[in-house]
Amino acid sequence: MPYAVREDSLLHLLWLYVWPLTIFEDATRGTVEERWSKLRNNREKSRHLPHYAKVWLLIALVLFALSSLIVEWHPFSMPALITGAIAGVLFTCAVVVLTVIVVAYAWFHAMTP
Repeated sequence: MPYAVREDSLLHLLWLYVWPLTIFEDATRGTVEERWSKLRNNREKSRHLPHYAKVWLLIALVLFALSSLIVEWHPFSMPALITGAIAGVLFTCAVVVLTVIVVAYAWFHAMTP
């Protein structure tokens, strides 16, 4: 892999700070005991999901403000409109990720131990 990121690089640490799926294990593979163990482990790790929700909420708010301000400051400029539209699409993606995090947190805590 020529484009692999080293585990001690700043980019890798930023990825771990922003993306919540790196802390969970795949609980769909293995024997029944291994799957239950991974599911239990994932439920314990789900306590970190509110932190990730706060991070993605902040990202979404920044993107929303950016898209609104760019279009407001330069309403008839085509590059500003394109940049505002891109920020709006990224805002929508951030809201989707935030929704998935909140639903996963609710699902993990609705499970019976």
